Order: sequence, then C-alpha cells, then structure tokens
Amino acid sequence: MNKIFRLLAAIAFLALIAFLFKGWMKVSTKEERGDPKALKISMVVRDPGPDETPDSATPVTLQFTNLSEQTIKVMKPQPGSQLALSQPYYVLEMSDPLGNRILPDPHSKMAEPSDSPKWPDDYVVELPPGQSFVTNIGFYRPLALSGRYRMQFGYTYDPELKGPKGDSLGINYPRGLWIGTASSDIQVVDLSRWVGATKSDN
Repeated sequence: MNKIFRLLAAIAFLALIAFLFKGWMKVSTKEERGDPKALKISMVVRDPGPDETPDSATPVTLQFTNLSEQTIKVMKPQPGSQLALSQPYYVLEMSDPLGNRILPDPHSKMAEPSDSPKWPDDYVVELPPGQSFVTNIGFYRPLALSGRYRMQFGYTYDPELKGPKGDSLGINYPRGLWIGTASSDIQVVDLSRWVGATKSDN
C-alpha cells in the first residue's frame, strides 16, 4: 500500500513539475510590452509642391524619438500599414472642417519605404536612447473642403492582435520590436492649399 501511495505521489509531483515548466516556458517566450512613454512621435504637415495631389503626395513628416534609456526597435511602414491591414499600423486619423471623419482611399497610390525592400532588414529601425527616425506618409484621401482639419497619427505593433485588425498577410515578424501604441499630439491644420490641388497636364 505504501508503495502504491509513493508511486502516485511521484506521478503527481512529476505532473506538477511539467505543468509549472510549461507555464514558465509560455511566460518566458512572450515578449514584453514597451513603455508607452518610451516612444515619442511628432508630426509636421507641409504645403503642396508643384504637381502634387492630396491622394498621392507624402506631405506628413513623422519623427519617432526614443525617450527611454534602452535601445528600441520600430518598423518602417509596409504595404497595408496605412489601412491597418498589416503591422505596424501607420494610421492617420483625419476629420474635415465640419467634424466628419474621412477615411483613407484604398485605391490611393501609397508610397513604399524603398524601391526593393528586403524583409525584415530594410524595415527595422534601431533607435538608441535619444535618437530619432524620420519618415513621410501621405493623406491618401481626397480633401474636398477648405479649412482646418483635425489630425492625429498612431503607430501600433502588437503580435497578439488577431482578426480583422491583426496581421492579414501571414508575415513572420522579427523578435525584439517595440510592442504597443504611440500617438502624436492632436493637431488642427489648415489644409486649404491642398484642396483642389491637381496634377498638371504638362
């Protein structure tokens, strides 16, 4: 009887060890979320140049700055980023002068980060403490009304996002990326000079 009891106790002990080990492995392989205060994003919008249209130009300059004491990694936009179809999300929220939210046109020509990007090397940007990375994006939507537009940019990378707002392209992302969401301050910008801007026939 004692032998059976000792055998059952040993089996229970091994089962407990296996359970704890499995839980430890799950926790240790899960990447930690980044400090939301570590990544600062500033946004500047310029006036149109010759032959620029609001649905294809890239007049919005974004600056990502690492405010932490550790090196962090972010990603440049890839196809689908501006429509929140693939991560990282580069979502520019805009409301017209009447307060109506205007969504990006999926048929707009969205610029790619480089001519022949190599995955993932050409997309990953390492930011040492205090360093910045600058990139440009566009409105990617027509602007019908003259006046002041409410604008805010948001960057998101989260490997746990699933479903319609998760990664829809089946991409394997590199480890060590900054996880979370960072947003610029809300700006109200007069975009009257962009309204009606059309490409010349010359």
